[in-house]
Amino acid sequence: MFRRLQLYRWKPPRVRAYRVIALDGSTLTYQLETRAKGVELLQLVLKDLEILEGDYFGLLQSENKQWIMLDKTLKKQLRGNEPYLLYMGVEVYPKDHNSLLYPTTRYQIYLQAKKDVESGSLVCSSETGDRLRTIIAAETRCAEMVSSPILDANAELECHLGNTKQ
Repeated sequence: MFRRLQLYRWKPPRVRAYRVIALDGSTLTYQLETRAKGVELLQLVLKDLEILEGDYFGLLQSENKQWIMLDKTLKKQLRGNEPYLLYMGVEVYPKDHNSLLYPTTRYQIYLQAKKDVESGSLVCSSETGDRLRTIIAAETRCAEMVSSPILDANAELECHLGNTKQ
């Protein structure tokens, strides 16, 4: 007849640690709840890097080189020990670099294009190569302003764009 009253004890939310390596090599550290989704972490990274046009960027897992799905929880996508290591990267290159409104976005895309060209991981059509040439050439001027090493866009791209797909 009498029901026992169940008392629930309040538990603090479990927190997980994440380390994100930005395109410029800096390390960003975050602590999020276990139930946090990929979009929450990406938004924090973009906010810290002052990137307002975040549609082009994503987070890459370090172990299996797969992009984090933004609509799913990080807990289900990441394995291993904390802190989880992720890399920020350009998931989709813009069709026209002039459509980018903010210089911080242009500079981050420039860093990714430069990294891809230097590593030789970039295999693309001649049309895409021309677009990347314009991005690198335009952003080389910005890189001079922030005194980072300059990439000779034409020389580097000619080396790696030899094996293009049509």
